[in-house]
Amino acid sequence: MTAAAARVIRAAAIGAALLGVLPACTQDARLADAAQEWRGAFGGGPSPATRVVRTQAEWSALWASLSTREPMSLPADSFGVQISLGLRNTGGYAVAVISAAPEGDQFVVVWSEARPAPGAIVIQALTDPYVVRVIPRTTLPVTFRQSP
Repeated sequence: MTAAAARVIRAAAIGAALLGVLPACTQDARLADAAQEWRGAFGGGPSPATRVVRTQAEWSALWASLSTREPMSLPADSFGVQISLGLRNTGGYAVAVISAAPEGDQFVVVWSEARPAPGAIVIQALTDPYVVRVIPRTTLPVTFRQSP
């Protein structure tokens, strides 16, 4: 590779990173915060879905289904949840867990979907965003609710 070609590639990568395109293209799950949460733009699957995993085998299967390496073992005192948005026509979409807490006789995971602003510059590729979060174990049945 010539020095000029290397400069062009480096400039394109910097420009993409500044536009927020490069993070949306990554296949690796990224730790979103200290609450043991990971998000990705690719791998969530073609249809909207939610999943609760309570065992290490289910946890490993979840990460295999996302085509992403397992970031850690599932802690014995926790369970995991996954929310997938399904197929989207462009980048700029994301899913986030807003809250996860007992409500009466259920444990409710509230989530939201972020959409790109009109006219936003986003990757022109099919995406299937997901979020995975580890939550302290509960014996209550888990339900999911989308935030308005």
